[in-house]
Amino acid sequence: SGTVKLAGGQIEIANGQLQGARFSLDMNSIACEDLADSTSNAMLIRHLRDEDFFAVERFPTADFVCESASAIASASPGLPNHTLQGSLTLRGVTQPLSIPAVVAAADSDHLTGQAQFEIDRTQFGSHYGSGRLFAFLGKHVVNDHIHLHVKLHAKRS
Repeated sequence: SGTVKLAGGQIEIANGQLQGARFSLDMNSIACEDLADSTSNAMLIRHLRDEDFFAVERFPTADFVCESASAIASASPGLPNHTLQGSLTLRGVTQPLSIPAVVAAADSDHLTGQAQFEIDRTQFGSHYGSGRLFAFLGKHVVNDHIHLHVKLHAKRS
């Protein structure tokens, strides 16, 4: 388990309706939270930043751009109330992505957006350790799916 910090983000509202959103992840901020041994932790982070995984030197951000947003009419409070259709660019590869999100007014001056979704890293060229792509990996199999939980808090302008 770990974190990646937001490099920036934006939520666009017009006439009270969500029009779009975007966010960038700072891939240099990758951090591991569950390896207590500092040597192992640092080794993992170096590996995640190299060409086997996220090629951070060449691609320092991952970027989502929402091309359309639609309200989920039957949404219950606290559950996703919008679907964002857009594209995610990771490692220089752009793939379509649909994200269920909760978007709400935090107060009169701020909006919040929150989404939980998964991506398949192999669709973005990160093939290292994929049990689906390479046979006989044994203990070196690495999960292809990455679970992300993104939170944006934006000031109205």
